[in-house]
Amino acid sequence: MIGTQNSYRYMLHSDSLETYDFGPTPDLGTLSSIDEFNKDFFAYSYTRGLVVTYKGEVSIHKFADYAGGYILDYYNEYDYWSKTLDNGISMLTVSGGDENRSEELHFSFYNGEVKFEGKTSINNSFLYKQHNGDKFYYYTTYVKPGESYVTMVKNEQDTTKVRLPEEFKASVVLADSGYLYLAADYPYIWRMNRNQYFMKGILFYDTNRNGIKDPGEEGINKYAMEIKPAGIKVFADRNGFFSFAAEPGEQYILEIPADSLFDYVSKEFPYTLSGSEINMIGFTVRNFKPEVKTNFYLPWPRCSTTEVARLKVENPGILSIEKVRLTLVGDPLAEITSTEAVEAKTDTLIFEIEDFESFNDKTLSYDITFPDFNSVNAILTFKLFAEIFSSGSVVNTSIDSLSTMVRCAVDPNDKAVTPIGLWDDHFTLFNTTLDYLIRFENTGNDTAYTVAIHDTLDVNLDASTLEVKGSSHDVITEVDKEGKVIFHFENIMLPDSTTNKEKAQGFVRFTIKPKKNISEMTVVRNKAGIVFDKNPPVITNEVFNTFVSQYPVVSSVESPKERMQLIYPNPASTLINIKGAEGTYVDIYDFTGKHVSQSKELTINTSDWKNGLYIFRIFDSNGKAISIEKVLVVK
Repeated sequence: MIGTQNSYRYMLHSDSLETYDFGPTPDLGTLSSIDEFNKDFFAYSYTRGLVVTYKGEVSIHKFADYAGGYILDYYNEYDYWSKTLDNGISMLTVSGGDENRSEELHFSFYNGEVKFEGKTSINNSFLYKQHNGDKFYYYTTYVKPGESYVTMVKNEQDTTKVRLPEEFKASVVLADSGYLYLAADYPYIWRMNRNQYFMKGILFYDTNRNGIKDPGEEGINKYAMEIKPAGIKVFADRNGFFSFAAEPGEQYILEIPADSLFDYVSKEFPYTLSGSEINMIGFTVRNFKPEVKTNFYLPWPRCSTTEVARLKVENPGILSIEKVRLTLVGDPLAEITSTEAVEAKTDTLIFEIEDFESFNDKTLSYDITFPDFNSVNAILTFKLFAEIFSSGSVVNTSIDSLSTMVRCAVDPNDKAVTPIGLWDDHFTLFNTTLDYLIRFENTGNDTAYTVAIHDTLDVNLDASTLEVKGSSHDVITEVDKEGKVIFHFENIMLPDSTTNKEKAQGFVRFTIKPKKNISEMTVVRNKAGIVFDKNPPVITNEVFNTFVSQYPVVSSVESPKERMQLIYPNPASTLINIKGAEGTYVDIYDFTGKHVSQSKELTINTSDWKNGLYIFRIFDSNGKAISIEKVLVVK
């Protein structure tokens, strides 16, 4: 029983109560149970029918009248179940059938009125009815180990099918206005959000161009979808499935991205989405080039800890790949190790994947040992190089990088940005793509059924350039015309960190570009709110970047005539000299913004430095910055 009222069931093992006089009744068989919904409201369940009494009034319902005369004498005390919903409507479901057919009959009771709500052909379904007449059926389907689904049907036509987590075999036992309750792994009950009004669809590679998703035809998640006129941008998940919250009665029109390589589409575009079915849209692609998608992230950089990191590699295309070589270059301040690497050094790991089938993925594990407290606030940069081989030669490459800052105390729900930017102002050059990483952890004391990350983009960011780079779990991304982004992790079933620290964690990563023609010294800020189920949002830290046309290099000397280069020679080879009084010191960065070293010497040996551009920030003896200069080291 659930909801605002108590309901009681009396299971009978004798015929003693059949002597109740309801007046003339058809043959209803044997009395099996009595349901007491309140002191005036009772339901007497027989093997062939149902008798309801409300304040002395009696109504009789013979099951054969609703089952088409097919099901007789099947119902027994184990095939009835009743409940009182949280809106005060009481429900009773009876099941029956034989080796050829099975079905369930659903009745509702409210204010003494009995209604037959319908029948379903699937056992263990659950009906939730609203006062406005809307009906929601729920049932689960177990396909095979690791593949189970819960299906939600609104008014017998609008169907949503959600895949449950692996190794999760369950049945729907209850529902209320906000959630479904699933029974699995006795004695546990699991909870998930119940159905809302969603537009739903699947994008897939329609290799035979018949408009039907046939076995072996995989989903597409490469392209964002523009939904007009709502101004919504939606990214499908890894299986090509997409959905977004919709307003009943509104029209939603799907347009093909201008940069797509589709040479066939199974629907006529622009395409008006249907709210009464799953919109199946097939594509084929022209001039397809083999590529890989790397789902790459960094765990929380806690001082002196070793954390497990994972790199997921996907072949999203229709072609198999002969070989993929992945080279992960770690930061010199950290140590990376892996038993899966074919080659390993302290700061470099090389992985290889051969005969990489289309639409397959592989997860690679490695450990990162972060530096101790002496490196707190140091910026760590990791780079990933991917090479795709065909006939022994490289035919495609990609480069990915992430930066993070070493911290000794850390909130596990946080946000990071790459590049972090130079110095305290986080200077970043115009047109630089920002790469945001949002990490989350369920630090509560129970499983989180859903996670939603809300991110309102800075007004200086171009929402049309947003691209989802990776995530820990299946995610559907929605971007509205006002720049509000929601990452939906539905039915994520995230355990709490005290139960399973590693599985309690997740992340999402996306890239976005600043708007064109923004002003010099424009500051772009970003933070996110992470909602676990219906709890208050957890607000992350704020990150920011200051956009400039070039990095500041002007000395703070007051008179322009007195300004001079304080570093020579430039370019340099093996030595760099600094003009300064006693107490002068410098902070040295490479061009990515990574802090290389600090020196109080006025002559610096650069013989073991790599070629490249370095940035020197020069301070006087009082710690005041007096100049910022770029130096090119060439040997």
